[in-house]
Amino acid sequence: KFKNFVNQPFLYLVSDGKKNLLKIGQTVNPFNRFSQYHNISEHKPIRFDLFSVGSFIEQDLYEDKLRNYLEFLGYLLPKDNTNCRLKYI
Repeated sequence: KFKNFVNQPFLYLVSDGKKNLLKIGQTVNPFNRFSQYHNISEHKPIRFDLFSVGSFIEQDLYEDKLRNYLEFLGYLLPKDNTNCRLKYI
């Protein structure tokens, strides 16, 4: 069943054990992301929410809109350096 998750467009949210949002991103293979964020969290529990999107074009659009909305709500997303955004916050 898990092979159906490879080469599909996904958005994901990573949060820590205290439910703080750390990052939003996109991937076509969510399995290669788990260990990366487990290491970032210093091996503390993390939550990885995965959302399927319809197409690769929508993937970019939804990622940008969701990141902008979360920033508007006040989330810092401290592990999300997409487009070097951490320089500006």
